Order: sequence, then C-alpha cells, then structure tokens
Amino acid sequence: MKLTHGMLAIFCCLAAACSGGRGDASDAGVFDDDGDIVPSEPDAQTCIAPEINCGGNCIDPQSNPDFCGASTCEDPLSSGEDCGEGFTCTDGSCAEFVCESLGGGGSGSCNPVTQTGCAAGEKCAQIVENLEPFVARTDCVPEGGVPVGQSCSRCDGELGYDNCAAGSHCSNGSCSEICNVGSDTCRSGNEGPFEGSYCTLFQGVFTDSIGLCVAACNPVEDTVVGGSIANNDCAATEGCYLNATRGTAACSVVPAPAVDVTQNDDCYGPASGGCFLNGCASGFVALLNNAPENADGTVCARYCTPVNTHSNAQAGAAGVNDKCGAAALGAVGGTNGEPAEHQCRFVQNFYSNTDLVPEEVGMCVPILVGGESWGDCKAFDWDGLKAVYNGAANAEAQEAAFNQFCLIDPNDPQGSGITPQCEGLLRGCISLAEEGALIDL
Repeated sequence: MKLTHGMLAIFCCLAAACSGGRGDASDAGVFDDDGDIVPSEPDAQTCIAPEINCGGNCIDPQSNPDFCGASTCEDPLSSGEDCGEGFTCTDGSCAEFVCESLGGGGSGSCNPVTQTGCAAGEKCAQIVENLEPFVARTDCVPEGGVPVGQSCSRCDGELGYDNCAAGSHCSNGSCSEICNVGSDTCRSGNEGPFEGSYCTLFQGVFTDSIGLCVAACNPVEDTVVGGSIANNDCAATEGCYLNATRGTAACSVVPAPAVDVTQNDDCYGPASGGCFLNGCASGFVALLNNAPENADGTVCARYCTPVNTHSNAQAGAAGVNDKCGAAALGAVGGTNGEPAEHQCRFVQNFYSNTDLVPEEVGMCVPILVGGESWGDCKAFDWDGLKAVYNGAANAEAQEAAFNQFCLIDPNDPQGSGITPQCEGLLRGCISLAEEGALIDL
C-alpha cells in the first residue's frame, strides 16, 4: 500500500484581499476594538532601527504599507498611514503601486531562489497574467522593498508582480522567502523535527521545485475551543498540515472550502484530482484512503498521538487523551456517518513511504469503512508473533514461523491473506521502533 503523490501542493490565495486590513491580527501589528494600538508587553522584542515595535512586532515604517511613515506606534496619531489596496509604502509615504515596463531578463531566464539573471534594481519574480485560467511567468521586474513577514500587494490588484524585496514572494498578504524544495534552503540543518521553517510548495507559485519558506509546526499539538481546533504553533486563521512523504509539517491558511471538512470527509483538492495538503479543516490531515482495499479517493483524518496497541495492550487504542474516541471526534465535526469506533494509528508505517514522519504523529482511522476493514489493533497478537519469530533458530525457520502464524495461506509469501492476529503489522498499530524489535522480515 503506497501513498499517492497527488497531494503535494498547498492551496494559496493569490489575492491581496486575502489578508485583512489594519483591524486583523496580522504580522504587522494588533489593534483593539477601539482602533487603538495594543500596548507592547513589557518583554516585547527590541527592534533594530529603522524598525520600530508595533503591538509587539518589529516593522519598518519606511516600507510597511499598514504603518507607512509611523514614528513610535504608541497611539493612532503616531502609527502612520494605512496605504490600502493598490498602494505601496516607499520611503515612508504611500504611493500608487503601478506595474512598470519590465527589464530585459526574459521569461524563465532568471532564478527566483538565487536571484540571478536580472539587472541592478530588479528582482526575479512571478508575474500573474491571468486568474481564470491561471497563467503566470517568471521574469525580471522592479525590485520591491517590503521585507519578509510584512504586508504586501501586487501592482495590478490580483495580477502583475508584488512589492516584496528580492528573494521573497507575496503570499496570502505577506512576504515569504522563496526557496528550493529539493535542498530545502529554509533550513540550517540544526533544527529538530517541526522546528524552524520548511520549504513548501503552493499551487500557482513558481514551479514544482520552487516554494516558499513556511513556519514549521507540530500537527498533534493543538487545542479544541468551541468545536474548532487551533494548532498551538500556528496563527488563529491557520492549520498545521503534514507532508507525509517528507515528514514535515507547516502552518498554512485554511481555504474556505476546507473549513468544515473533517473526519472521513472527502478532502478539498484541485479540479484535476487529489488533495491540497491543506484540503481539510485545522486539526485534520488529507491522507487516509477512503477505503482499505478499493480506494478511489482520499478523506480527512484527525491528528492524534498514537501508542503501541495490540491484543495485550489495548488501553491506548484511541490515542493519547482519547482523541479518536467517539466523544472527541463528535466534538470537532463528527465522523461522516461511519461507525463510532476509530483507532489512532502511526502514520510512519501506515503506508510504505511515510517512514519519515515522526513517531508522535498519528491519525484517526475507522475500523470499518463500507464493509471493508482497516483491521483492529486490539486483535493484533504482537506478543505471539514475536514469540514464534524470535523462537526460530535461523532466518529460514523464522520465515516459516512467520508464514505459519500470520498467513491464511502459508504458500502465499506476499501475505495477501494476512490473518487478523497479524493485520496490525501493516496498519500502523505499532511504531517503527517497536517493529524494529523484529529482524526485517
């Protein structure tokens, strides 16, 4: 069983309007309901000039279009000007953002990651030429001045190029660093799993190998508030989304069609088929085949923290804090009419090519789907399997013992007739580390 690769792009809103105005909790600053700046906390970060602290965030008033020309950000009078859509902040003053004639780089001749191939004063960027159907090209354009993490826009509404500094791209209303997915230029090599940033692909952004640096997150670290799931590492409007083949997870906006897509619901994806990585509501992953044997699509599954589960260790079948229990799933969107019993399975060995996923990440899997079974971890005789396997004298005897214990048809070495007592070996009931207790079969 192998995870399909049609799930690698993240849905990206290209319109500048996808980010709210001054009243939202953006990277640029935070206002209360009266329009006043929320005073910085005593331990708010110290900013290096020319940046100043606005609501606990460092912004450059010379280029930030939300606080253009701000002096101190201590009150609305000193917080500068909100340039608004279609305008950019240049040298502390708002000016209309108009598309200029392009340089001589030529389509595709420059590199947006290394920023080579353009003349001085230009950057290598994406130019959006049409939305329906989507058409864009990479070319040399006038260099912008908005740094990574600050609000941005395009020179022709949703079309044209953006005003981000060279090496960054306007995505969902703020500038993000451009990166190479293959070498993941977002990472230094010193980060642990789910730390720092990951290079992530977005639909309609450059090519299949060029993405944007996105903040990493731990998909299982979340909080349920009023029936909605908020990841502890991401912004309020974002979810944490796992790329199971790479073993990475990054924060991303939840697209409107996916906001209510929860356990066992068909994922949201492109018209051509497959799923967007963020094709589920926050707290869910677009990863589970919609049937154990005769799958023709992918559904969403709740993140959970699995524990080794088998016939002699059944207590943790629903995962840590019982996230896959009927009550917990019902509180965050239900189970799409499937039977109440779900079990938390290790993602790292649920499919054959998801072994890079850390052990702590699991997903809620229904035991039965339309008459087909994902197996029951509580029926998996792990201790019995280890006993017969490790009790054999040599590799040949070990294989024979395994076949006799696990296969309905001992003459079928591929295991198409796995018995229920061994089914958990293929269904993520135990971790790779625990499975490693046996010599590779």
